[in-house]
Amino acid sequence: MADKALAEVLLLGPRPVRHDLSRLGARHRDGYIDDDGGLTIAGWWRLAFLAGQGVGPTECFRQERLRVPRVRRHLRLVQALCLAEMAEHGSIPLGAEYSATGIILGSSFHGVRADALLRDPDGSLVWVEVMRRELRRASGNALLKYKLLETDVLPQVADRLRRRVRFVLRLPSGTVRKEFRPLGGTGW
Repeated sequence: MADKALAEVLLLGPRPVRHDLSRLGARHRDGYIDDDGGLTIAGWWRLAFLAGQGVGPTECFRQERLRVPRVRRHLRLVQALCLAEMAEHGSIPLGAEYSATGIILGSSFHGVRADALLRDPDGSLVWVEVMRRELRRASGNALLKYKLLETDVLPQVADRLRRRVRFVLRLPSGTVRKEFRPLGGTGW
């Protein structure tokens, strides 16, 4: 990985900056992370250069969207769950909130987009969702999304990837975990 601190901000979104000796604090002092915990232009280009990648429109859209306070509160919950998955399972983040990977998967499966995606060391996909209210209190669209996820989207994703998909749903009452295995589909 080119720069772990910058990559975590890119993949998990802006993180609170502590002005200490942490990796994020050091990148902030170097001018790569702004006061809000997001990547500065210098941070984008440093990470892109070190990783041999470009800076795309999806990442730029995501950074702008994450400046909305309601979205940032939700992001903090998503980040905490992703960091816990990374610590417990050794998962690698593929993107949180409007990631390019999430948008591509969503366009292939009913437009359903994950709050975050991670990859386990065994190659399986981790699909992360965070709800700030219980499902019984959710709107019709949210209920439809979670029904589609369990009955159609996640089984199809497992089939196409030919890999196990772990579904992690964080609710105020606790975390629900389910596993979906390939059913023997043809894949992509």
